[in-house]
Amino acid sequence: MRFLKGKDRKEENSICGRSARSHNGITGGRGSSTGYNHKSAGNTHKYRTGNYKRFESTAPLTHDRGAAQSGRPADRTGLPALSGKTKLIIALLLVLAISITVFLHQRPGRAVSADKPPIDVELLTVNSYSRPGIPLDKVNGIVVHYTANQHSSALDNRNYFENLQYTHVTKASAHFIIGTEGEIVQCIPTAEIAYASNSRNGDTISIECCYDNDDGSFNTATYNSLVQLAAYLCARFGLTSDDVIRHYDVTGKLCPIYYVKHPDKWQDFRDDVERAYSAA
Repeated sequence: MRFLKGKDRKEENSICGRSARSHNGITGGRGSSTGYNHKSAGNTHKYRTGNYKRFESTAPLTHDRGAAQSGRPADRTGLPALSGKTKLIIALLLVLAISITVFLHQRPGRAVSADKPPIDVELLTVNSYSRPGIPLDKVNGIVVHYTANQHSSALDNRNYFENLQYTHVTKASAHFIIGTEGEIVQCIPTAEIAYASNSRNGDTISIECCYDNDDGSFNTATYNSLVQLAAYLCARFGLTSDDVIRHYDVTGKLCPIYYVKHPDKWQDFRDDVERAYSAA
């Protein structure tokens, strides 16, 4: 061991003191408390060198470089704040998109499938006036009718057919009746004939439709059920929309009256049936 005296001892103490301060400043010894400051590009960064746990900056932190350069305020997401005009345009576009979606789904015949619809089977009693029980030779077509009995329900018309065996007023019936709420009542099995379409009774399935409108047109619920039922029957019996006809096409009777007077609407109906059938 070497012993220092006088000046040498002071210099050694001075060197050791600086080393201890430097050591404390870097490693976080007891002598370190404030660390040091570093200035660069106008920002002051404070490094807490005592424990390496934090980095702090007095400069504002933002991810919106564009906003910082343009002077626009940034929102909490870091994106530039939208102007009132831009917000109005976005709101109008959203309203337009929602309106188009609602229109397409509410338009009659749209978004209708060819799946089997709900059917309330209420078969008529076998009798010679409405359900003769005669086998259907083959299904070559589907005939659409209207009841000509405004404001009546599907069940009303079914019961009328049932009572013909007692009243003997006429011979009449249909395989299916669609009501104004879209309900479907089946009166006769599709393997038997109905008294509905005159010379085509032996090879067609008949559908009667209820109505409330004075012009004989069907409401949306009735129309959509008719499209779905016709598309389902087409898929089941290997038919196309061309095989769906009006009672008028068989006998010249104004039935269904609205689609006799508006052949363009009848074509729209066939198109809707084809669309539903093709999507199946």
